[in-house]
Amino acid sequence: MILSCAPLMGKRVPIKTVTKYFTEISDALCYMHDQGIAHCDIKLSNILIDSFGRAKLCDFGLAQFLKNANRINSTKIRGTLSYMSPEIMAGKGYDPFKADV
Repeated sequence: MILSCAPLMGKRVPIKTVTKYFTEISDALCYMHDQGIAHCDIKLSNILIDSFGRAKLCDFGLAQFLKNANRINSTKIRGTLSYMSPEIMAGKGYDPFKADV
């Protein structure tokens, strides 16, 4: 069973739990990047917690499969405005993998 992160919003979450979630999402993102996929919309509502307490990255609607040649010169604005990295908002060429982080 997959649950959303909504029940965690506005609540104090122990640092050990936050660190665990952060590590799980970082590992997922690392795996995606190794496969040439940039998520392009990392935000709390795109992280789910399953019934075993594991964090899962979801919503790949804006994800991009990128070949090395396309990495640095991406200029397409993707993502949720309030979560966008400064380099995306600048409208100049950026690396989507770095912008994910």
